[in-house]
Amino acid sequence: MKQSPAHAANRCTAQPAKHAHSTGQYRSIATFLTPLIATATAVLIFVLSLVSPLPPMQPRTEASSSHTEPTPVSTVPTHATKTAAAVPAVTVDWHNPTGGTQPDLTGKNNLTVDVDLAAQEATISDANGSPLYTMLISSGMNDATPHGTFTIGQRGLSFYTPSEGMGAKWWTSFLGTGYLFHSVPTNANGDYIASEGAKLGNAASHGCVRLSIADAQWFYDQIPSGTRVHIH
Repeated sequence: MKQSPAHAANRCTAQPAKHAHSTGQYRSIATFLTPLIATATAVLIFVLSLVSPLPPMQPRTEASSSHTEPTPVSTVPTHATKTAAAVPAVTVDWHNPTGGTQPDLTGKNNLTVDVDLAAQEATISDANGSPLYTMLISSGMNDATPHGTFTIGQRGLSFYTPSEGMGAKWWTSFLGTGYLFHSVPTNANGDYIASEGAKLGNAASHGCVRLSIADAQWFYDQIPSGTRVHIH
């Protein structure tokens, strides 16, 4: 059947319309499927992540730790950790001179003897007050040695007092015959008592002024009678 040109034209114009309708359907389907595909892809990735084996975890040890604990600092003072050094006992040589070289006082006049009870020393000075010799002493316990100014008097080689069980050698008096300069004590046999000699430099007598053996003999020989003695 032969179609008229108008009908053919209508037919031709109808074809593009049908094609445009199909394209719109495809776009609608694509728009609908795109989020579904994206969602499915995300779900698939998630599932795969669950079933994929994870790398084994290494147990954490102190050696693998990069953290270093601070070294504790002792709060104990250094000095508290040191062993105290033993203090050596001071041994006084009560046999020999305690003031060094003993001077020869021959021909020297107006000497003075100064006894310092606090220092446990006796110093012999010349007429100008210049010290010539200083020696260690032992004065009376409980401040039993008299204080004041006295004068050298009598002297002797030795004595012994039975009531005290002690004597001494090379004595020189400064107050009557009861207060003397003398050596460290001796016993009844005239032997020096070492335990008493070791007390030289400390108050230990009953009032006399004790000297080492050598100092007592030097004092006996060198200090003339009439010499002033100051005890303080």
